[in-house]
Amino acid sequence: MASSIDDTKPTAGAATTASVRTQFATAKSEITALQTAVTSAAAAAAAAAAAAGTAETDAQTGITNAATAQAAAVAAQSTANDAETHAQTGITNAAAASMEAATAQTTANTTNTSRGTANGIATLDANALVPITQIPPAALERLVIVANQSALYALTTTTVQNGDTVKQTDTDEMWFVIDQTNLNSASGYAVYTAGTAAAVAWSGITGKPTAVTNLSGTNTGDQDLSALATTAALTAASVTTNINAQTGTAYTFAATDATYDSHPGKLCTFNNAAAIAVTIPTNAAVAIPVGSRIDCIQDGAGKVTFGGAGVTINSQAGNKAIAAQYVAVTLIKEATDTWYLIGSLVA
Repeated sequence: MASSIDDTKPTAGAATTASVRTQFATAKSEITALQTAVTSAAAAAAAAAAAAGTAETDAQTGITNAATAQAAAVAAQSTANDAETHAQTGITNAAAASMEAATAQTTANTTNTSRGTANGIATLDANALVPITQIPPAALERLVIVANQSALYALTTTTVQNGDTVKQTDTDEMWFVIDQTNLNSASGYAVYTAGTAAAVAWSGITGKPTAVTNLSGTNTGDQDLSALATTAALTAASVTTNINAQTGTAYTFAATDATYDSHPGKLCTFNNAAAIAVTIPTNAAVAIPVGSRIDCIQDGAGKVTFGGAGVTINSQAGNKAIAAQYVAVTLIKEATDTWYLIGSLVA
């Protein structure tokens, strides 16, 4: 502030009391004003300092509140994470419950009513094995026997599949099923063939017989056997058949009818329009060796029936008559008075 003191007084000489007082009063007034200004300035400074302190406190409070808010946000995020975790746990528990329900359903499906049935499950036998009737046919390797090629080509996939084996009995061939879509033709099968054994040295064979190194007797060398053709020549009687043609209605066999050892015997034919009774004699009446054979043919329309008192005739179903015209039968002597009668026979 500007001073009100007159700095020109006293400039020279002695000052008056009034002027001095006036100067002192002015000085006092100015000092007082200065003091007041200083006090006001100090108060203002104090107020400014106080305001600054309040501002700092507010700033610290703001920082603290911001930190608190951040902590609250972190806690909220944690809570949200916990909620998500609980949700995931709930989903997992729901899936587990669904699996348990499915297991329960599967268990329910394994009741006795679903075992061994269509779209059910296989059963186990007393040995804890699946019965063969419940195994798919294609899983089994089987051997099927057929009589001939017609039966082979009549097979279906119900009976055989690829990998099965079929035996054809009329040819003794074994067939391997290679194409079950062509079972009705040769392209569905491959015949089994024997492999060729590798050559084995004689020294490598075990169990072979001991080589012959010494023979007893006299070695006469090569022999001419052409002479045997004359001494063993067959006679016409030994290779031709003699016929005993009977045309009556009754006949009893003779010893000359029988074939045995070197005895050629005869073929007995029976030709009559009426029935013919043929008698087999007892061994006491006509001695025919055991093991002999008598061949007979019904040459006519008359039925030929065999019999004989004191003689046993063994035949199929006890039939003792030739079945029809031109049918041949044979009698073979089994024992002293017992004969076999074989061939096509009727009662």
